[in-house]
Amino acid sequence: MGTRQVSIRADEGLFLGLAKQNIWNIIFDELNSKYRPPEKIRETTEAGLRDKWKSMLQNTNPDDEITSEQSVWPSGTRIDVYRKSAIDHSIIIYELEAGKGAPIHLYQLKMYWDGLLLQGEQPKEAVLMVEDYDEKLQEMANIMNQMPTPNLNNSPSLPYNFKIEKHRDKGLA
Repeated sequence: MGTRQVSIRADEGLFLGLAKQNIWNIIFDELNSKYRPPEKIRETTEAGLRDKWKSMLQNTNPDDEITSEQSVWPSGTRIDVYRKSAIDHSIIIYELEAGKGAPIHLYQLKMYWDGLLLQGEQPKEAVLMVEDYDEKLQEMANIMNQMPTPNLNNSPSLPYNFKIEKHRDKGLA
């Protein structure tokens, strides 16, 4: 299909346009040639952040078990980053979000924490890593840290330990 010009008369002005079947190709080509995505756009996605954080942890703690494949619950819900220390076997879990922190993100961490307990693993710390967060979210984390946790192998488990960190403070920005 070739292009064809059509004349459209509006308010006494004559406008030339291209046939409908090719206009979107021209628009996309023009946008792609003039407006390239930012160089580090991948790092602002959750997957990009997760991969970068995982790599940073592996580089500084090569003997630790660090994975994004750890799953919990029968549904197979995956923890963004799971880290088990080679020295003391303590477990730290991370939830990485590309934007501003929200209550649902803290509850994702709670879901991971509880799922690990039910699998017989005791987390030491759960960290929400976000671009930014407000004081109310920090207040929520503090309240959640006081809530009771499920038992670990029919015994009381350690209390929740939710923390919130900013990307820029951890070298992710």
